[in-house]
Parts: sequence; structure tokens; C-alpha cells
Amino acid sequence: MDEEGPCLEVGDVVLTQLLKRKVLLQTATITTGAVGQTVTWDTGTYYYARYIPADSKVILAYQSQDTVITGWFVFRGEVAVRIGRNKITDGTRVFLPAASSLYLEGMTKVMVSEVL
Repeated sequence: MDEEGPCLEVGDVVLTQLLKRKVLLQTATITTGAVGQTVTWDTGTYYYARYIPADSKVILAYQSQDTVITGWFVFRGEVAVRIGRNKITDGTRVFLPAASSLYLEGMTKVMVSEVL
């Protein structure tokens, strides 16, 4: 697996300034055995992204739908991020997708909830 993943091109000045955090996107493998289910995470792929914290209005709107949102990540291009199958690691912080990802205007936007 390509350790760097799809990164930005040198000439992409605007996106380089916006999507400058290197995050790790990992996929879960769930196996069922005699003692129950075991979740293991693959080595993952690195992407450049931007984390945008959610404001109180967005947090409250999603809480009314029983969904906890702490912010969202923006990735360049189409990135497959699935609820219950992926996690995003940004340094020491871990985020889980909280809503389906949205591909719009050449970018993938994923609402996430930080694991505390």
C-alpha cells in the first residue's frame, strides 16, 4: 500500500495552504470468533486534509438527530470513508465518521466525532 497516499501537487497553491494536515485513514477488519468479535485496524493510508471544528449551531442540530459531531475533515478528491469501518488519526487525536461522506466540487467532506 502506498504510504503517502494521494497528496497535493506542487502547483496547487490554494489547496496546499488549506489541506496541510497529514492524517491517517484506517479501515477496520472485523472477525468473529468463539469469544466474540475482534476489530483490527490496517496500516492505513496518509492523506492531506483540513479539520474544521463544528460550531455550536451545527453540534446542536446534529444532537437533535442523536448524532454527535465535533467537526469535519475535508479531503482532496474522492475518498471512501464509511461509518463503522474507518477512523481518522490526526497526530494523537482519533476521529470516527459520524455521517456519510459527501463528495462535492472535487473534495470529500466527512463529518466526524472525536474519540475522547
